[in-house]
Amino acid sequence: MPVNPSELNLFLELSGKPANIPFKNVTIPTRDAYEMPARIYNSDHDDTKPVLIIYPGCGYVCDSFESNAIAASRIAAYADIKVILAPIIKNFIMENTHVHTS
Repeated sequence: MPVNPSELNLFLELSGKPANIPFKNVTIPTRDAYEMPARIYNSDHDDTKPVLIIYPGCGYVCDSFESNAIAASRIAAYADIKVILAPIIKNFIMENTHVHTS
């Protein structure tokens, strides 16, 4: 069942704000020539620090890029590490491919 936009807005409001840290929006090229969106928090950190890659998976019940960005930015801020918020794969596939899923 799709998420009601007003319920998602309430969820985001109650979740608080993302941490105020630097980030960079990037795209990840796929073999099918699509560009999947991703976000890198603390993108300016050098490569000697740890990196955490988050693949969101809320059971596709309440997934949105911004709802996952709240947690990703806070982890990056508090742990002082680079965090990559990977694309929400199922949503991307459903919107950008010709593959039929059921």
